[in-house]
Amino acid sequence: MNDAVREIEVDVAVIGAGSAGMVAFRQASKQTDKVVLIEGGSYGTTCARVGCMPSKLLISAAEAAHSARHAGQFGVHAESVRIDGKAVMERVRKERDRFVGFVLKSVEGIPEKQRIRGMARFEDENSLLVENGPRIRAGRIVAVKGLGGFHLVCDAGNEAAVRRLRARKHRPSRPLAVMVPDVETARRLCTVSDQAETILTKVAAPIVLLERVEDTGDPGTALIAPSVAPDASRLGIFLPYTPLHHLLLRDVGGPVVATSGNLSDEPICIDNEEARTRLARVADDLLLHDRPIERPVDDSVVAEVDGLPTPIRRSRGYAPLPVQLADQVPAILAVGGQQKNTVALARGRDAWLGAHIGDLDAVEAQEAFRRSVADLRRLYRVEPEVVAHDLHPDYASTRWATEWMEGSTLIGVQHHHAHLASLLAERGLPADTDPVLGVVWDGTGLGTDGTIWGGEFLLGNAAGFERVAHLRTFRLPGGDAAVRDPIRVALSLLVEAGLDPARLGLPFNRVDLFTRMVEQGISSPLTSSVGRLFDGVSAILGLCAASTYEGEAAVRLEQVAVNEPPDVEPIPFPLLDAGSQRLGAGGRLMQASPEEGPLVVDWVPAIHTLVNEMDRGVPIAHLSARFHAGLTNAAVRVAERVGCPTVGLTGGCMQNGRLARALRFSMSEAGFQPLLHHTVPPNDGGLALGQVVVAAARVEAGSSFTRA
Repeated sequence: MNDAVREIEVDVAVIGAGSAGMVAFRQASKQTDKVVLIEGGSYGTTCARVGCMPSKLLISAAEAAHSARHAGQFGVHAESVRIDGKAVMERVRKERDRFVGFVLKSVEGIPEKQRIRGMARFEDENSLLVENGPRIRAGRIVAVKGLGGFHLVCDAGNEAAVRRLRARKHRPSRPLAVMVPDVETARRLCTVSDQAETILTKVAAPIVLLERVEDTGDPGTALIAPSVAPDASRLGIFLPYTPLHHLLLRDVGGPVVATSGNLSDEPICIDNEEARTRLARVADDLLLHDRPIERPVDDSVVAEVDGLPTPIRRSRGYAPLPVQLADQVPAILAVGGQQKNTVALARGRDAWLGAHIGDLDAVEAQEAFRRSVADLRRLYRVEPEVVAHDLHPDYASTRWATEWMEGSTLIGVQHHHAHLASLLAERGLPADTDPVLGVVWDGTGLGTDGTIWGGEFLLGNAAGFERVAHLRTFRLPGGDAAVRDPIRVALSLLVEAGLDPARLGLPFNRVDLFTRMVEQGISSPLTSSVGRLFDGVSAILGLCAASTYEGEAAVRLEQVAVNEPPDVEPIPFPLLDAGSQRLGAGGRLMQASPEEGPLVVDWVPAIHTLVNEMDRGVPIAHLSARFHAGLTNAAVRVAERVGCPTVGLTGGCMQNGRLARALRFSMSEAGFQPLLHHTVPPNDGGLALGQVVVAAARVEAGSSFTRA
């Protein structure tokens, strides 16, 4: 250890490296070239030493959520060592009148040219922190306590380490996020547009889904082991966002897998003792600190669609920042759905969305849900008068609302109506805006007719809607089991299309059982879900017979077509009227009446075409592209018949980049104004916002209408 003490002379000292301290540092830098930022928390034993650019110095402990990368925004170049933060703060306490602190204070009125002397004690590089670099390079898995929870970290180029992490975490195939040292490294792995770089380098530092570059044999493309994102055309890339991350990546010398510190389907781990118990089965080493984490906050995830950001998970860096509403609303709590759960609290024109919680199947996730509700109520001092929930009675969020919110007005909101309302709310449209045609495609949502919706065309706004069209229904043998077993959906589609299900290669007894279930409607609910249609087609084409994570079959169907051109011939999806007769070419449906019933998008000819073309040897990638094009074409034809000038594209299927791009382009070409999400996710992570504005509209009107 080098015990030398270096004396530094500055004009202004800013005490504390939190957000306010960083703002203060920026402002002080405008008044003098000699500024020091001192952070002396006990976590300062693992910290960032910052070298000088001319006349500027920053000494910062790693306790701040701002790393060496952020220091560059202040004209400071950062190096990594350790400082004795306690010694620095002891000096501050002894000479308090000679220091100026700005933590949680305005920086106005900084005394100019106030002469102080600061002290820092530097250690050499042989610290426990630095030792983790070689450990990770050697293939060990390290649980690292970060800002909003733990990461499980391993060398992204070490195939054996990645496979071991997958086995221990029980995550066999879902792509893992990769943290890279800088944008230059990201460019060696993926295509990084200007917009993507802007998203990557934001203070929020989300994971950004980027298209992988073609492996040309360049050593740069070999930095990622095959098991990090098997068969995936995109990588989830993000940059270090704490000094600790910077130090780790510098010492590892390349990208690392940094996935959430939990087992699959559990909330992220935040406590040291909890980590010793829950993560001991996964991690070889624990890198802990004594800074408590108040609440779990997962990394946010953003995709880029046509140069615009599409949130996939809205969490760290974004939540609980409010969404500004067009209308005044009473105090409303919205509890979201079952998957990708988030909650929202609203009052006036602010809707505060909590951090991502995830699926509410596990007891731990339900406890995280309850904490999130309590946190929002305490943080914003709002007691809800109204509680909005999904119509599905078996959702954990719905059960909680009905059991625990006695005295509040309960309002059930149809799932897909909430999706549409969420999109309109984030776009700043009032509840009584002119009706918008919502193309609401996802996996599951209880409809007003008791069936499972998911391929919906809803004409309306937050105040109400009318179901003007939907995908032709089909059976899900085994109900929820079919979600995890796409081969069941494939069999149902083939049986209902009059095709032989034996082509799927299932044992005869399973074919016979599932066929009888479909034909007799035994434990096989009806659905109009586009998400499930994607699953079934993926299984028919041999891409995914069993899903290991939500949406895997659909993801594989999208990714296999990544190199196909957008202008392929669409597979036919005829439009049927309520009596299942094909509509003629003439006339336009301005608004479906209850007597006429909604239009039906028929998938049966599409299945026949796929099977025939597959038997002819047409490449699967081309068939996938044609399937995407067929759905897009069907949506445009429905829009032309309905005649609404504005079309909202929402629901979990809009995470599919190929589909979202095609719909946006085709709707624009046909003369419609397409709306997509840019603030809240199109998936169920955005439901709570929609529930808020629908509930507010019902309170305002005193009534509501839905029509199936």
